[in-house]
Amino acid sequence: MKIVVILYFSLFGIFFTFAQTGTLQIYCEEGVSIYINDQFKGKTKAEMSGLLVEDLMPGEFSVRAYKQGFLSETKTVVIESGKIQECRFELVPENHKNWIAGINVHGGSFGLFNVNSVFTKAKYSFGITPFIDYKLHQNFSLGFELLSMWGKPETNDAARMMMNPNLRLNALFQPFNKTEFSILVASGFAYWPGRTGTSVITPTFNETRMGWDFRAAAGARFSVGINTQIELNFGYWASSSTSDNVVWITHDSMIISAGPVWQF
Repeated sequence: MKIVVILYFSLFGIFFTFAQTGTLQIYCEEGVSIYINDQFKGKTKAEMSGLLVEDLMPGEFSVRAYKQGFLSETKTVVIESGKIQECRFELVPENHKNWIAGINVHGGSFGLFNVNSVFTKAKYSFGITPFIDYKLHQNFSLGFELLSMWGKPETNDAARMMMNPNLRLNALFQPFNKTEFSILVASGFAYWPGRTGTSVITPTFNETRMGWDFRAAAGARFSVGINTQIELNFGYWASSSTSDNVVWITHDSMIISAGPVWQF
């Protein structure tokens, strides 16, 4: 009888303790050391998508994630009895750089000048674009560029300069070491400075013209130094403008770009 009573109260104590505790599910990459109130609780594992810490008494806890070569991160969580609290960490490398700057040189192919739906081929398109981006996230950056392009029609017109200050959004992914893939979308204001000369495309082709532009590109960046990359991409670009007598002229082209990129 005594053994039964002891067993009963032991099971009751275990059940009571379990009912009064909570669980913390930590989501993080593999190999990260987890400390709760400065006590080591284990390392995250891929098969667990992180680490599961059970039997925590209700209350507020300080949770710290640490991995060599990365900046440690600390969060405060509140544990409730009988509930599972989730906590996510995305550690940033110690040498993480927030700013990205670079210069792209563009070469156009299959370019066209569209004058009120009348198309003229472009003999060539050539340009250069300096840019600067700020990393909002390890996979996304927002920035500014000044795309300058010269387009030469197959007519007797001289090459036409087009300046396009753009806002740009870049999505970056790094599936391989020292190689990043990027998807870029940029758009903004088009400014075609006036020039002298005789125009064949339209009498107003020489005027100062204003409008909008858009471009999209996909490519890759290859590391060639600690903070230096070479960027290659391929995409589409269009710059459209009008003048006082509403003659719309658009120059668009598929463009191949290349140039250095620096992180700082």
